[in-house]
Amino acid sequence: MNSVKELIEVAKTGTLSYGSPGLGNPIHFTTAAINLRAGTTMTHVPYKGLAPALTAVISGEIQVLFAPPIATRTFVESGKLRVLASVSSERISSMPAVPTMEELGFKGFRFIGGWQAWIAPAGTPPAILAKLHGAMVKAIKSDELRAFIRSGGYVPDGRGPQEFRVQMMSDLKRFNLKTAVAPSVGRASARLVGLKPDLRDSPNR
Repeated sequence: MNSVKELIEVAKTGTLSYGSPGLGNPIHFTTAAINLRAGTTMTHVPYKGLAPALTAVISGEIQVLFAPPIATRTFVESGKLRVLASVSSERISSMPAVPTMEELGFKGFRFIGGWQAWIAPAGTPPAILAKLHGAMVKAIKSDELRAFIRSGGYVPDGRGPQEFRVQMMSDLKRFNLKTAVAPSVGRASARLVGLKPDLRDSPNR
């Protein structure tokens, strides 16, 4: 398969399987949302972590996997894996030729919950938090560090503690216990990619 369009055509035959690092993982929900949005019937195969899922897609045990560029680059460069699209808000700088899902017609389709952050213990004095944040902002402005972060498929941010807390709490609400054990993975996926949760169920219930 050389494109998302071709993938969807094959996926509608019910012959493809997709992997994830585990049931209820954000990667699981993101891929399940493809079934919901495209009307495909791919079968979910959960693994105990990303490494065995990567091994499975390389060996042909499964055919589809969403994975971060930093984990797949070596396999892509060696020709063992092919990247069809990204689920980021913009094209990944280390893979400029790879389109985003939104560019391919999947409006609002983005991976949610992929941030990395420094978190201090509760009760840490504001002055110390401010000092730590200042040091991190200074570091993240480094051209070398920004290039390294972007090469892994991430976007340098450096937002402040209060602003990030709002983002973190918003994401945690999306990935709360009710979502993780929702009777319909399709409905949970719909919430994650901005759809109304009363759409038809995913075939991967």
